[in-house]
Amino acid sequence: MSVKVESIDPRLSLVKNQQLAQQNIELTRQNEQRKLVTQVIPAQSALEIAQNQLNTEVPELDSYLSDGYLIQETQGNIGLAIGNFVRMRGGHNPRVSERPTRSMLQRLAKNLEDSDPTSVGELRHRIGGVTKVEEIDDLLNSFQRHHLDTAECILLLASMLNEKENDQSSSHVLKQTLEKVMAGDNEWVLKLFTHLECGAVTPQALGELRFLYQQATSNQPELLYWFKQFSQFEGSQQQLRTLIRTLSFELSAGYKATDIRLAAVITDLKWLLQFLTIEVQSKHLANSLDLPNITDKHVTCLLLEIVQQSWLYSDWLESKISLQTSEKQYKYARGLMELIKLLPDDCFSDYDQREMVISVFIEYLQQLNELE
Repeated sequence: MSVKVESIDPRLSLVKNQQLAQQNIELTRQNEQRKLVTQVIPAQSALEIAQNQLNTEVPELDSYLSDGYLIQETQGNIGLAIGNFVRMRGGHNPRVSERPTRSMLQRLAKNLEDSDPTSVGELRHRIGGVTKVEEIDDLLNSFQRHHLDTAECILLLASMLNEKENDQSSSHVLKQTLEKVMAGDNEWVLKLFTHLECGAVTPQALGELRFLYQQATSNQPELLYWFKQFSQFEGSQQQLRTLIRTLSFELSAGYKATDIRLAAVITDLKWLLQFLTIEVQSKHLANSLDLPNITDKHVTCLLLEIVQQSWLYSDWLESKISLQTSEKQYKYARGLMELIKLLPDDCFSDYDQREMVISVFIEYLQQLNELE
């Protein structure tokens, strides 16, 4: 192995090896606990299982994702969807959700204006001539003349509906216009959150998002395949955030979904949040190494390649993560091992595979210590 060997206090290597041994013991204990849990969980519906997984696994991501609002918004939308489903199943008329989409859009517009007053204000400035709402066609023609896209029209209409000075007639016209805009574009939710997360988007970028959305909502048999599809695109963190917000919004607005559909979308959202966490942590690791050939995309792809190995050896790891200095090589290997711990169970063939991978990393880290 061609690395730069530096003078290291032998006592530090001993401490590192003791820490690695303790991690191995802790890994075995956690693995046994996971097996025990799967043995005692009673039979549940698909929706209950998905909801329980979301409630237990997603809050743990808060410490890894700097944007807690995304998780809060997702959990809030899922809670609304499940509440509506329970009321429907119990035979109750969910009048509070009679127009969930419009009320959610109004709340979204208000939150946006509170956090960034210029966002909707700029749209209002572009159509400054429309001060009095009288006809739906007048509004639509004005939007077209001022080149507002679907997302901008929806945000502006939702904001205008929040104005307290609206009389009954104006509110009716605004509501009908909003309904017409949404009905005229079956991708309006995706375009809305693309606008909010990415700003102006090119047709190519929207095409990539459309493909990722289709991947997220299809019944892919393997989570690992699903993750690999997402890792191929640049700017995937923004794309992931867009898809998470799109799916959770659609879920909460469509209260007539079946329990199987709710469970499937909740699982999709959980996977998206988990993959976003991996992307964020991969970027942190790449930045900490500060090497031109190690990018966040490189880290994520290597991580997925590692878990695809039917059997792993320290020599194989050495061939993949050999760096110029032993210090950075150790840091890279240690960071990858921590990322392995973050991957969902569904990325592995069984519990033993994750334990095997981490054990090989521990062995490799001990070898690096001995070389020092």
